[in-house]
Amino acid sequence: AARLRNVLQRGPQSVAGRAVVQFASKIGPSAKQSVLNAMADAQKEGPSSRKILASVGAALLPGFTDQVAQRKGDASYGGSTYLLSLGRSARLDAMKDGPEFIVVAETSTGDDGTARIRAYASVEEETLRRVAVEKDEVYTVPSRGHEVRSRRVKRVGALELSSVPLPSPAPEDMTKALLQAIRSLGGVNRGLLQTLPGKKRVEIERLRNRVRLAERLSDTAWPATFAALDVEERGDGGSHEAAVLEELVEPHLAAVRKLK
Repeated sequence: AARLRNVLQRGPQSVAGRAVVQFASKIGPSAKQSVLNAMADAQKEGPSSRKILASVGAALLPGFTDQVAQRKGDASYGGSTYLLSLGRSARLDAMKDGPEFIVVAETSTGDDGTARIRAYASVEEETLRRVAVEKDEVYTVPSRGHEVRSRRVKRVGALELSSVPLPSPAPEDMTKALLQAIRSLGGVNRGLLQTLPGKKRVEIERLRNRVRLAERLSDTAWPATFAALDVEERGDGGSHEAAVLEELVEPHLAAVRKLK
């Protein structure tokens, strides 16, 4: 921190300061302005090491948005675990109470395969909000029977800064979310039929047995839905069977709003 303080306090007029500003300029105008702001902060009377590091983090941010990390908890032997905006975890050794948000400048991989943070600077959440992307999401909640909900989220990569609930999504978005949930559960048979109460499953199985018998005794082609269910139940189903079953349930999904 002392070395950083010296560079920043001497400002853009020094050789080192000019080099830092020139490097930031190559990243972009926002990076250059962040460095100049950091220098202005450092030149104020009595800046603390924490304030200096926060200024450095703001200066680094435009060129390292994919290397922002959020603290997730304690690691063994007094360290901290972080989630990078890239979506992978990393560890900061010998820093049990590390900053909430940091910009990671250097990492390495240990013998245990764990990514370790070697160089970083802290950054304020308010600073991160300036580069965060706001997006409306439609999703399902497994613990609520895959009930469909909607929210407005601010993210920096995989890091979620804030989330605000939104009104019920449009019917087509609701249908799309429920179809995705069905696919993630293994298809219509596993995601819908196998989760029904026992009595309902017995009734459906009786109906399917009657259809199988009628098909064997008749020359008439029966709906492909029942055959697709049999194939999917045996674990032999493919894209055709999945499409047949999804076409059957799709018109009703928006009305039910959840799978259970």
